Amino acid sequence: MKKYILALAAVAGMAFNMTAQEDGPNRMLVFDNNDQYKGFKLENVKTVEFATVEGEIAANLELLSSSMTSLKVNAIRTPGCSSFMATVIPGVIARQIESMPQSAGSYMEYYKAGTYTEDFAPGEVNGLELDYGTEYAFVSLGIDMYGVYGDFRAVYFTTENAPVLGNPKVDVQVTGTGLTTLDLT
Repeated sequence: MKKYILALAAVAGMAFNMTAQEDGPNRMLVFDNNDQYKGFKLENVKTVEFATVEGEIAANLELLSSSMTSLKVNAIRTPGCSSFMATVIPGVIARQIESMPQSAGSYMEYYKAGTYTEDFAPGEVNGLELDYGTEYAFVSLGIDMYGVYGDFRAVYFTTENAPVLGNPKVDVQVTGTGLTTLDLT
């Protein structure tokens, strides 16, 4: 009889443990403004803390010169900015990020922006392969001491027009007109 009581107690204990795991949450999810989340297993969470970082978290940018293959820029971090991501992207994308700054981190990761921990004044960005007559932006995203993305910055520039080859002059004379046609020579 003792065996049955001990076995029954063991089964009841296991059943209680199984239901206890199913009843309560075992994950902590933190959502941002884009409904993107970062998840943590509750048994691995030691503490949850909140912090305040004062001021802007950004790398302020100044474009000194641009060409089809390189840029000269200044990138100066604000006091609260411990590092920043920077890259060159199409101007239309940079304007979209400016209208939705909460998505800046995702875009910078997508464009594989480099991460820098020191200012550069001046600095060079080399190895670019830009299209003629197109607007681009050199962009940065500040990162604070906790690794949290801060403020997005962009400086815009337009590449030179394609070189004209040959003689683009065209002499045309209208020799006749109709209701739906033109005769040209």
